[in-house]
Amino acid sequence: MLSRAQRSGYEAIIITVDTAVLGRRERDVRRGFTLPPKIGLDTFIDGALHPRWSIDLLRNKPITFANVAGVTDIDGTTAIALSDYVNTQFDQALSWESLEWIRSATDMKVVLKGIQRVDDAQRAVSEGIDAIALSNHGGRQIDGTIAPVQLLPDVVDAVGGGIAIICDGGVRRGSDVVKACALGADAVMVGRPYLYGLGAGGERGVEWVLDHLVSGMKRTMALCGRSTVDALTPDLVTF
Repeated sequence: MLSRAQRSGYEAIIITVDTAVLGRRERDVRRGFTLPPKIGLDTFIDGALHPRWSIDLLRNKPITFANVAGVTDIDGTTAIALSDYVNTQFDQALSWESLEWIRSATDMKVVLKGIQRVDDAQRAVSEGIDAIALSNHGGRQIDGTIAPVQLLPDVVDAVGGGIAIICDGGVRRGSDVVKACALGADAVMVGRPYLYGLGAGGERGVEWVLDHLVSGMKRTMALCGRSTVDALTPDLVTF
């Protein structure tokens, strides 16, 4: 799956390598997280238990999916149509050989997300990838996959310095960022925390999450006796 990311002027094409076949994601199934969403008695009970949220929902405009609204013939409000659209975005034929075509289609940097093996990280270097993201996609695709932070030291030993390494998954506090950087990551990815903040408090919620991560990182570094990220070393982390 391809997506475009832009952060602080850095543009890149992110290639997600292992989402062509979707996992069962049992927690989503158990919690009723589906497209289209299912509305049952528990939905109304939950709404009654949270009247303020329900009133705000009814008073505001319908929820739309901004990442597809205006881009396709989908208006972003119909979950069924959105589900059909999303399913068309997964290409099971995506492979290492696809990189040549991707490079011909853009001059942006290429980030390969979903690395879970050292030899794949080494191949990414040989293929000239600009950065790799160690990720098991939240552990929802298949149970028993290695956590990115556990894989990180081996990947750093194998390809450290030859490619930018991003650690994706499990970052909930600033101390998690410090751990990843100490083990050799050049950066971390944060997905769920800012979405939780956005859902709970909108823009202010996202700002709170970012402040929470930054302040936690500074506090952890101070307690470790390190004043810069470059001074973080693997001996600070014990598994």
